[in-house]
Amino acid sequence: MILHSLLLHVDGSSNGTELHLNFGGNKTKFGIEEFRIITSLNCNEIHADMGVSNDNNRLLVKCFSGKSSISRNELKDFVKSRKIDIDAEDAVKLVKVYIVENILGSKRGDRLVDNFVMSLVDEDQTFEAYPWGRRSFNETIKYLTSALDSSKTGYELCGFPIAFQVWGFEVIPLLASSFSIHVGSKFPRILNWKTGKKSCHLKTIWKKVFKRSKVYAPLNFSNDERNSFHHAMLCVSSTSKRGREEDDHNSNTKKRKIYSSSSSNEEVISLLKVRFLLFPTYVLVFIFCLVCILKIFCLQFLIYFTFFCVFYYIFLPF
Repeated sequence: MILHSLLLHVDGSSNGTELHLNFGGNKTKFGIEEFRIITSLNCNEIHADMGVSNDNNRLLVKCFSGKSSISRNELKDFVKSRKIDIDAEDAVKLVKVYIVENILGSKRGDRLVDNFVMSLVDEDQTFEAYPWGRRSFNETIKYLTSALDSSKTGYELCGFPIAFQVWGFEVIPLLASSFSIHVGSKFPRILNWKTGKKSCHLKTIWKKVFKRSKVYAPLNFSNDERNSFHHAMLCVSSTSKRGREEDDHNSNTKKRKIYSSSSSNEEVISLLKVRFLLFPTYVLVFIFCLVCILKIFCLQFLIYFTFFCVFYYIFLPF
Protein backbone atom coordinates (compact mmCIF):
# COMPACT_ATOMS: atom_id res chain seq x y z
CA MET A 1 0.00 0.00 0.00
CA ILE A 2 2.96 2.34 0.50
CA LEU A 3 3.80 2.08 -3.20
CA HIS A 4 0.18 2.63 -4.15
CA SER A 5 -0.07 5.72 -1.94
CA LEU A 6 2.94 7.19 -3.74
CA LEU A 7 1.57 6.32 -7.18
CA LEU A 8 -1.65 8.19 -6.38
CA HIS A 9 0.43 11.39 -6.54
CA VAL A 10 1.62 10.79 -10.11
CA ASP A 11 0.56 13.60 -12.44
CA GLY A 12 -0.21 13.44 -16.13
CA SER A 13 3.16 14.71 -17.33
CA SER A 14 4.97 11.47 -16.57
CA ASN A 15 6.65 9.74 -19.48
CA GLY A 16 8.63 6.61 -20.24
CA THR A 17 11.86 7.99 -18.82
CA GLU A 18 10.79 9.42 -15.46
CA LEU A 19 7.86 9.61 -13.10
CA HIS A 20 6.43 13.04 -12.22
CA LEU A 21 4.66 13.43 -8.89
CA ASN A 22 2.87 16.20 -7.02
CA PHE A 23 2.78 16.23 -3.21
CA GLY A 24 0.51 19.06 -2.09
CA GLY A 25 1.71 21.42 -4.79
CA ASN A 26 5.34 20.35 -4.52
CA LYS A 27 6.32 18.85 -7.86
CA THR A 28 9.15 16.36 -8.08
CA LYS A 29 10.32 13.44 -10.19
CA PHE A 30 11.67 9.93 -9.88
CA GLY A 31 14.13 9.32 -12.70
CA ILE A 32 17.39 7.61 -13.51
CA GLU A 33 19.45 9.82 -11.19
CA GLU A 34 17.20 9.13 -8.20
CA PHE A 35 17.18 5.41 -9.01
CA ARG A 36 20.98 5.30 -9.10
CA ILE A 37 21.36 7.27 -5.86
CA ILE A 38 19.01 4.84 -4.11
CA THR A 39 20.54 1.64 -5.54
CA SER A 40 24.10 2.61 -6.59
CA LEU A 41 23.69 0.38 -9.65
CA ASN A 42 25.46 1.06 -12.94
CA CYS A 43 22.99 3.21 -14.88
CA ASN A 44 25.07 4.10 -17.93
CA GLU A 45 23.50 3.97 -21.36
CA ILE A 46 23.10 0.54 -22.98
CA HIS A 47 24.94 0.42 -26.30
CA ALA A 48 24.16 -1.94 -29.14
CA ASP A 49 27.63 -3.51 -29.15
CA MET A 50 27.48 -4.55 -25.50
CA GLY A 51 27.37 -8.25 -24.72
CA VAL A 52 27.73 -11.51 -26.58
CA SER A 53 25.72 -13.80 -28.79
CA ASN A 54 22.88 -15.75 -27.21
CA ASP A 55 24.15 -18.93 -28.86
CA ASN A 56 26.76 -19.60 -26.19
CA ASN A 57 24.69 -21.05 -23.34
CA ARG A 58 27.25 -23.18 -21.57
CA LEU A 59 25.43 -22.99 -18.22
CA LEU A 60 22.15 -24.12 -19.73
CA VAL A 61 23.85 -27.17 -21.20
CA LYS A 62 25.76 -27.97 -18.02
CA CYS A 63 23.14 -27.27 -15.35
CA PHE A 64 19.78 -27.67 -17.07
CA SER A 65 20.25 -30.71 -19.30
CA GLY A 66 20.79 -28.67 -22.41
CA LYS A 67 17.42 -26.90 -22.34
CA SER A 68 17.07 -24.05 -24.79
CA SER A 69 15.57 -21.88 -22.04
CA ILE A 70 14.41 -21.99 -18.43
CA SER A 71 11.85 -20.07 -16.39
CA ARG A 72 12.69 -17.82 -13.47
CA ASN A 73 11.07 -20.35 -11.14
CA GLU A 74 13.37 -23.08 -12.44
CA LEU A 75 16.38 -20.84 -11.85
CA LYS A 76 15.12 -20.00 -8.37
CA ASP A 77 14.65 -23.64 -7.43
CA PHE A 78 18.07 -24.58 -8.76
CA VAL A 79 19.87 -21.76 -6.93
CA LYS A 80 18.11 -22.46 -3.63
CA SER A 81 18.63 -26.21 -3.87
CA ARG A 82 21.25 -27.62 -1.49
CA LYS A 83 22.10 -30.43 -3.86
CA ILE A 84 23.89 -28.50 -6.56
CA ASP A 85 26.63 -30.59 -8.09
CA ILE A 86 28.56 -27.80 -9.81
CA ASP A 87 31.80 -25.99 -9.05
CA ALA A 88 31.84 -22.83 -6.96
CA GLU A 89 32.57 -20.53 -9.89
CA ASP A 90 29.50 -21.64 -11.83
CA ALA A 91 27.38 -21.47 -8.67
CA VAL A 92 28.37 -17.81 -8.24
CA LYS A 93 27.54 -17.12 -11.89
CA LEU A 94 24.06 -18.60 -11.51
CA VAL A 95 23.47 -16.45 -8.44
CA LYS A 96 24.44 -13.39 -10.50
CA VAL A 97 21.90 -14.37 -13.14
CA TYR A 98 19.31 -14.89 -10.39
CA ILE A 99 19.94 -11.37 -9.02
CA VAL A 100 19.60 -9.77 -12.45
CA GLU A 101 16.55 -11.76 -13.53
CA ASN A 102 14.60 -12.48 -10.34
CA ILE A 103 15.43 -9.46 -8.17
CA LEU A 104 16.23 -6.55 -10.49
CA GLY A 105 13.89 -7.79 -13.19
CA SER A 106 10.42 -9.27 -13.52
CA LYS A 107 8.73 -10.90 -10.55
CA ARG A 108 6.79 -13.32 -12.73
CA GLY A 109 8.14 -16.78 -12.05
CA ASP A 110 6.81 -18.23 -15.29
CA ARG A 111 8.75 -15.81 -17.46
CA LEU A 112 11.81 -17.16 -19.22
CA VAL A 113 15.30 -16.18 -18.14
CA ASP A 114 16.92 -14.00 -20.79
CA ASN A 115 19.45 -16.18 -22.60
CA PHE A 116 21.51 -13.05 -23.20
CA VAL A 117 22.12 -12.79 -19.44
CA MET A 118 22.84 -16.50 -19.15
CA SER A 119 25.47 -16.19 -21.90
CA LEU A 120 26.98 -12.89 -20.75
CA VAL A 121 27.70 -14.16 -17.24
CA ASP A 122 30.54 -16.27 -18.67
CA GLU A 123 32.27 -13.04 -19.73
CA ASP A 124 33.29 -11.82 -16.27
CA GLN A 125 34.54 -8.31 -17.07
CA THR A 126 31.81 -7.59 -19.59
CA PHE A 127 29.12 -8.80 -17.19
CA GLU A 128 30.44 -6.66 -14.33
CA ALA A 129 30.63 -3.58 -16.57
CA TYR A 130 27.17 -4.00 -18.08
CA PRO A 131 24.67 -1.28 -16.97
CA TRP A 132 22.25 -3.57 -15.16
CA GLY A 133 20.91 -0.55 -13.28
CA ARG A 134 19.74 1.05 -16.52
CA ARG A 135 18.14 -2.22 -17.61
CA SER A 136 16.32 -2.56 -14.29
CA PHE A 137 15.26 1.09 -14.27
CA ASN A 138 13.79 0.86 -17.77
CA GLU A 139 11.57 -2.05 -16.72
CA THR A 140 10.72 -0.42 -13.38
CA ILE A 141 9.67 2.91 -14.86
CA LYS A 142 7.67 1.14 -17.58
CA TYR A 143 5.44 -0.53 -14.98
CA LEU A 144 5.28 2.47 -12.63
CA THR A 145 4.06 4.84 -15.36
CA SER A 146 1.35 2.46 -16.54
CA ALA A 147 0.22 1.25 -13.11
CA LEU A 148 -2.75 3.59 -12.75
CA ASP A 149 -3.98 3.27 -16.31
CA SER A 150 -7.74 3.86 -16.11
CA SER A 151 -8.40 1.04 -18.58
CA LYS A 152 -6.99 -1.52 -16.12
CA THR A 153 -8.78 -3.08 -13.17
CA GLY A 154 -5.49 -3.81 -11.38
CA TYR A 155 -1.76 -3.66 -11.92
CA GLU A 156 1.51 -5.40 -11.16
CA LEU A 157 4.89 -3.82 -10.59
CA CYS A 158 7.88 -5.55 -12.16
CA GLY A 159 11.45 -4.41 -12.30
CA PHE A 160 12.78 -3.10 -8.98
CA PRO A 161 9.97 -1.00 -7.46
CA ILE A 162 11.47 -1.20 -3.95
CA ALA A 163 13.85 1.56 -5.13
CA PHE A 164 10.83 3.80 -5.70
CA GLN A 165 9.50 3.01 -2.23
CA VAL A 166 12.83 3.83 -0.59
CA TRP A 167 12.90 7.08 -2.54
CA GLY A 168 9.47 7.78 -1.05
CA PHE A 169 10.90 7.31 2.44
CA GLU A 170 13.68 9.78 1.58
CA VAL A 171 11.40 12.57 0.31
CA ILE A 172 8.41 12.02 2.63
CA PRO A 173 9.92 12.01 6.15
CA LEU A 174 6.55 11.45 7.83
CA LEU A 175 5.95 8.37 5.67
CA ALA A 176 9.35 7.04 6.69
CA SER A 177 8.90 7.64 10.41
CA SER A 178 5.41 6.11 10.40
CA PHE A 179 5.95 2.98 8.32
CA SER A 180 9.66 2.18 8.22
CA ILE A 181 12.78 1.99 10.35
CA HIS A 182 15.86 4.06 9.59
CA VAL A 183 18.84 1.82 10.28
CA GLY A 184 21.81 3.83 9.01
CA SER A 185 23.23 6.57 6.82
CA LYS A 186 25.10 4.58 4.20
CA PHE A 187 25.49 4.81 0.46
CA PRO A 188 23.56 3.48 -1.41
CA ARG A 189 20.54 4.71 0.49
CA ILE A 190 18.57 1.52 -0.03
CA LEU A 191 20.67 0.03 2.79
CA ASN A 192 19.35 2.59 5.27
CA TRP A 193 15.72 1.52 5.43
CA LYS A 194 13.79 -1.41 6.80
CA THR A 195 10.05 -1.76 6.37
CA GLY A 196 8.04 -2.14 9.55
CA LYS A 197 6.41 -5.46 10.30
CA LYS A 198 2.95 -4.01 10.78
CA SER A 199 0.69 -4.05 7.74
CA CYS A 200 -0.70 -0.68 6.70
CA HIS A 201 -3.91 0.21 4.92
CA LEU A 202 -4.28 3.02 2.42
CA LYS A 203 -6.68 4.92 4.71
CA THR A 204 -4.15 4.76 7.54
CA ILE A 205 -1.34 6.03 5.33
CA TRP A 206 -3.48 8.85 3.99
CA LYS A 207 -4.64 9.91 7.44
CA LYS A 208 -1.19 9.82 9.05
CA VAL A 209 0.80 11.28 6.18
CA PHE A 210 -0.85 12.79 3.14
CA LYS A 211 -3.63 14.73 4.86
CA ARG A 212 -0.93 17.01 6.27
CA SER A 213 -0.31 20.25 4.42
CA LYS A 214 3.46 19.87 4.15
CA VAL A 215 4.89 16.40 3.70
CA TYR A 216 7.48 16.71 0.93
CA ALA A 217 11.18 17.30 1.54
CA PRO A 218 13.48 17.54 -1.52
CA LEU A 219 16.03 14.79 -1.96
CA ASN A 220 19.40 16.37 -1.29
CA PHE A 221 22.40 14.66 -2.83
CA SER A 222 25.73 14.76 -1.04
CA ASN A 223 28.81 15.82 -3.02
CA ASP A 224 30.06 12.23 -2.97
CA GLU A 225 26.77 10.98 -4.39
CA ARG A 226 26.67 13.59 -7.14
CA ASN A 227 30.31 13.04 -8.07
CA SER A 228 29.76 9.32 -8.09
CA PHE A 229 26.74 9.67 -10.36
CA HIS A 230 28.36 11.98 -12.89
CA HIS A 231 31.52 9.88 -12.90
CA ALA A 232 29.47 6.77 -13.60
CA MET A 233 27.50 8.46 -16.38
CA LEU A 234 30.69 9.67 -18.08
CA CYS A 235 32.60 6.40 -17.82
CA VAL A 236 33.35 4.67 -21.10
CA SER A 237 31.84 1.22 -21.14
CA SER A 238 34.38 -1.58 -21.14
CA THR A 239 32.21 -3.69 -23.40
CA SER A 240 33.26 -2.11 -26.69
CA LYS A 241 35.10 -4.05 -29.33
CA ARG A 242 38.22 -5.69 -27.94
CA GLY A 243 40.61 -4.21 -30.48
CA ARG A 244 39.47 -0.69 -29.72
CA GLU A 245 39.56 -1.44 -26.00
CA GLU A 246 43.17 -2.55 -26.11
CA ASP A 247 44.23 0.48 -28.15
CA ASP A 248 42.45 2.86 -25.82
CA HIS A 249 43.86 1.08 -22.78
CA ASN A 250 47.43 1.26 -24.06
CA SER A 251 47.01 4.89 -25.04
CA ASN A 252 45.52 5.84 -21.68
CA THR A 253 48.24 3.94 -19.84
CA LYS A 254 50.94 5.89 -21.67
CA LYS A 255 49.19 9.17 -20.99
CA ARG A 256 48.86 8.34 -17.30
CA LYS A 257 52.56 7.48 -17.10
CA ILE A 258 53.57 10.71 -18.86
CA TYR A 259 51.25 12.78 -16.70
CA SER A 260 52.38 11.05 -13.55
CA SER A 261 56.04 11.55 -14.45
CA SER A 262 55.50 15.20 -15.35
CA SER A 263 53.54 15.86 -12.17
CA SER A 264 56.20 14.17 -10.05
CA ASN A 265 59.00 16.24 -11.63
CA GLU A 266 57.10 19.46 -11.09
CA GLU A 267 56.46 18.59 -7.46
CA VAL A 268 60.12 17.77 -6.84
CA ILE A 269 61.30 21.01 -8.50
CA SER A 270 58.80 23.07 -6.49
CA LEU A 271 59.89 21.39 -3.28
CA LEU A 272 63.56 22.06 -4.01
CA LYS A 273 62.81 25.67 -4.83
CA VAL A 274 60.98 26.20 -1.57
CA ARG A 275 63.73 24.57 0.46
CA PHE A 276 66.44 26.52 -1.36
CA LEU A 277 64.51 29.75 -0.93
CA LEU A 278 64.10 29.21 2.81
CA PHE A 279 67.73 28.22 3.41
CA PRO A 280 69.01 31.77 4.25
CA THR A 281 66.12 32.21 6.67
CA TYR A 282 67.09 29.06 8.52
CA VAL A 283 70.71 30.26 8.69
CA LEU A 284 69.72 33.70 9.91
CA VAL A 285 67.48 32.29 12.62
CA PHE A 286 70.24 29.90 13.68
CA ILE A 287 72.84 32.69 13.93
CA PHE A 288 70.44 34.95 15.81
CA CYS A 289 69.76 32.19 18.34
CA LEU A 290 73.47 31.47 18.64
CA VAL A 291 74.20 35.15 19.28
CA CYS A 292 71.52 35.29 21.96
CA ILE A 293 72.77 32.13 23.65
CA LEU A 294 76.45 33.10 23.64
CA LYS A 295 75.64 36.77 24.37
CA ILE A 296 77.77 37.78 21.45
CA PHE A 297 76.62 40.80 19.55
CA CYS A 298 78.16 41.68 16.24
CA LEU A 299 75.99 44.41 14.72
CA GLN A 300 78.12 44.82 11.63
CA PHE A 301 77.90 41.11 10.81
CA LEU A 302 74.14 41.02 11.20
CA ILE A 303 73.71 44.06 8.95
CA TYR A 304 75.82 42.47 6.20
CA PHE A 305 73.98 39.19 6.52
CA THR A 306 70.59 40.92 6.32
CA PHE A 307 71.61 42.67 3.08
CA PHE A 308 72.71 39.34 1.71
CA CYS A 309 69.34 37.76 2.44
CA VAL A 310 67.41 40.65 0.83
CA PHE A 311 69.57 40.41 -2.28
CA TYR A 312 69.08 36.63 -2.33
CA TYR A 313 65.29 36.84 -2.21
CA ILE A 314 64.89 39.64 -4.76
CA PHE A 315 67.43 38.88 -7.44
CA LEU A 316 67.86 35.10 -7.38
CA PRO A 317 65.89 33.79 -10.42
CA PHE A 318 63.72 30.68 -10.19
